[in-house]
Formats: sequence, C-alpha cells, structure tokens
Amino acid sequence: MMTRTKTLALLLGSGLFSVAALAGQLTVDPSIQVVSVNGKAVSSPVSRIVLTGEPQLLLVRYEQLFELSSEQHDFVRSDVQFLSFDAHADTDYRLSAPSMDWDRARQFAKQPQFMLSDDDEQAVAHGQWSRDLLLTELLQSRAQAAGR
Repeated sequence: MMTRTKTLALLLGSGLFSVAALAGQLTVDPSIQVVSVNGKAVSSPVSRIVLTGEPQLLLVRYEQLFELSSEQHDFVRSDVQFLSFDAHADTDYRLSAPSMDWDRARQFAKQPQFMLSDDDEQAVAHGQWSRDLLLTELLQSRAQAAGR
C-alpha cells in the first residue's frame, strides 16, 4: 500500500499534479485593495492570491468609487490595515467587506472591519490592526518586557 507522501511525490514527479493544487487561495472582494502579502508588495489589483499553509500577513485597505450623480463621484478609501491569519494549504478563503451605500462606506472607512471566511462560508479567526493600533500594542509590549 502506497503512503500519501509517496503518492504525492509520484504525482508531482509525473507532472499530473501541480504544486498550486496543494495551496489554498484567497479571493478578495473588488472593494479591497491588497497592498502586500507577507512583506511582498502587490503592484496591481488582485482578486485571487495563492496561499501556502503558513501564517499570512496582509496589508489591505477598503477602496470604493461611488457615483453620487452623473457629474459627481467620490472615492472612499480607508487607511491600510494589517490582517493576519493561519492559512491551511488545502483551504480556500474569502476576504470581504459589506456592501454599503456612500454614507455607510465613509463611516466604514474610518474603522474598517474586514470579514474572512473559508470555503464553507464559516468565519475564520484573524487579527486586524490599523498602523496606530499595531504601533501602540508593540510599544506597550516592549514597555512591559522592559519592566520585568
């Protein structure tokens, strides 16, 4: 009887199975701009990101263009948010923001809360911080460590 490892090795070696099939994917709503993934800048808008089974650190922001009238438009944009979660190589994820009108979007952009779910539409535990909050937590943890 062949073990799973040997089977995968044979499939990879034969070209019948790609490494991408072992990785999960993150689908990103159009209203979310991904700035970087694990420290690597993302230069153009993306709707899907291939993930490996490891902790993920994303820099994201909410961005949406609203047509208020035929002559008036407004671009609503949040500050960059740091988002982290543990990805599993065999799971697909979705990062989303709620659909909303212009007034709600302006409020949302002040303190965005993105939703992360798996391929079964179940919420996935993740951390999310603004730059200010992340810096505050870092300084507090250093101060606590220095006080010991």
